[in-house]
Amino acid sequence: MGTGAPSRSIRGSLIMVVMLITTSSLAIALGINQYFDYQTQRQDLLEQLQTLAKLTADHAQDTIVDNKPALETRQLRALSVYKFLQSAQTYQLDRYTQQLNFFAGYTRSGVLPNTFTDSQLRALKQPRITADTIEITSEISFEGELLGFSYLRISLDTLNQRLWNNLYQVLTIILVASIFALLITLQLQRRFSQPIDTLISLVQQVDLNKDYALRAPTLEVQELDFLGNAFNRMLSRVSRRLEKQQQAEQEIRQLNQSLEDKVTERTFALKQANSELLQTLEKLHLYQGQMLEKEKLHKLGQMVAGIAHELDTPLGLGITTSTSMQQALSELKHSLEHGELSQRRLNQFLSLSDEAFNILTRNLQRACQLIESFKHVAVDQCSEQDRTFEVHHFIDEVLLTLKPKLKKSRHIIEVICDQELTITSKPGAISQILINLVLNSLKHGFKDISQGTIVIQVTMDKDYLTVIYEDNGRGMSQEVKAQVFSPYFTTAKESGGSGLGMYIVQSLVQQVLGGKLELETEPEQGIRLKMVIPLADTETNQPSVADTNQTHLLS
Repeated sequence: MGTGAPSRSIRGSLIMVVMLITTSSLAIALGINQYFDYQTQRQDLLEQLQTLAKLTADHAQDTIVDNKPALETRQLRALSVYKFLQSAQTYQLDRYTQQLNFFAGYTRSGVLPNTFTDSQLRALKQPRITADTIEITSEISFEGELLGFSYLRISLDTLNQRLWNNLYQVLTIILVASIFALLITLQLQRRFSQPIDTLISLVQQVDLNKDYALRAPTLEVQELDFLGNAFNRMLSRVSRRLEKQQQAEQEIRQLNQSLEDKVTERTFALKQANSELLQTLEKLHLYQGQMLEKEKLHKLGQMVAGIAHELDTPLGLGITTSTSMQQALSELKHSLEHGELSQRRLNQFLSLSDEAFNILTRNLQRACQLIESFKHVAVDQCSEQDRTFEVHHFIDEVLLTLKPKLKKSRHIIEVICDQELTITSKPGAISQILINLVLNSLKHGFKDISQGTIVIQVTMDKDYLTVIYEDNGRGMSQEVKAQVFSPYFTTAKESGGSGLGMYIVQSLVQQVLGGKLELETEPEQGIRLKMVIPLADTETNQPSVADTNQTHLLS
């Protein structure tokens, strides 16, 4: 069953539809009838009022001409026979001022009289109809001369009360008709719902007991009987298909049993073979991991040895300078104790001290710079965490750790990179890539070459960092190029090559950094290695050619 809105039963929907149609039809029909009846009665009352106003104006001609307001009052009082009349007044027109003056009037008890201006009386020649009253005036004239106005006001209370009485009758009719329609609807829905309930009960029994031998009985309603017959035919087909399915399942079970026996035998043999293979792979992975770690430690050891050699010079100069200063200070102290200190000797000591401290400062700064660069590179190589760093400064630090290797040769490394390019990536992997590539060029590419050039170009496009590494060394043949990224492949076994340098580069680019690399090389044409590395987060855009700076490191 669905989990949406709850379903609605047929009987409830049938009752609701019939009741809605019945009540809405009656309400609309009776409402329209009452509206037009009310409008007709009000129009008839208005026409009667207009006729009465005309008669009142005709009778007032003589009383105004003879100036008999008392007679006019009696005539107006005679209109009290009309129960709906509230007020009747006669106004005389002054011949000289053309002002309307009150002449005579009648107002029913309990009703407040009205007072009007000339303009208001003249405007009431067109009847004014409100919710409770109708007001009208009629001109009083004699031989074409305007004598005044006759004013009448009637109440609509009787008409409104009749409207409410009719409304109560309409509501009573609607209620009675709704009850009658409800009774008929209940009888009708029983006729349809009973066969449907029979079918529903049958479906529930089939679903609950999985008994497909049940059949629907003959139903009184023709359409539902057709539905029951269709359901019986469906049950017959389902029953036949289940029998065939049971037979097929029995055959499949027998076949599966025989297959399981064969699979069990072959699985046991396969497990033994897999176990032996897994053990071999574990040993191979362990050996490969040990070789990779050994290679990393070997390069790190070479780096440490080179840094230690580089530190010997500044530290040696510092020790020599401090020893000289200590001896000069001892001599100065002896001269001071024996009163032999002269101005000239003091000036010599101060000059020597200034020069010695300058030498100490420069060499200590040089030693600190070497240690700091080595520390950054060593920490990055031991960590696989992402870090945000400036690319140009980072490459300088990596190359600084290789200076002992470069110092023995005349090779040049040229870095083309924006000074402000900052990225977020894994610096340890990038530093290992650069170190392996440079050492590979020094050992293989520049073999028997006294002076070579290495170019490292770094650019960024959107979220990708592109590193192009080039050297003008000996290059590779197509046979060597095809195997250069294979583990343990080397062309310098006689000189102790492990064959893991370029394999480590490929693993770091593709597996650790998730990038791609392309190698282009020809014999005696050097190599060009292009690496495209995706970046998770960047802080600067791709630098333009005009913004790039070139740095040359000479050994």
